[in-house]
Amino acid sequence: LFVLDHIKYKLISHHSNETHMHMHNSYATISANLNIKSEEMLTIGDNLNDLDMVKNAGVGVAVANAYDELKEVAKYTTSNSVEKGGFAEAVYKFIEF
Repeated sequence: LFVLDHIKYKLISHHSNETHMHMHNSYATISANLNIKSEEMLTIGDNLNDLDMVKNAGVGVAVANAYDELKEVAKYTTSNSVEKGGFAEAVYKFIEF
């Protein structure tokens, strides 16, 4: 889970490879602690544990090699897989530098 704090201009990150952990829990905690509304968040996922996080974010992105269930709830699906730059594709599409 990567969250861009638009007020402080820093990237805050959290990631878990634990399949039983739902990333939405981390997403909700970061949202509450930083006082950022879900509609202000960009989330990027590829696995089923990312489902709630991608579904509930203002911009939820699934990378090209994500599970179909995740792609169905995403607002955008990248044309590239994670290995081929899908994460970067989403960041450059939605974050102004």
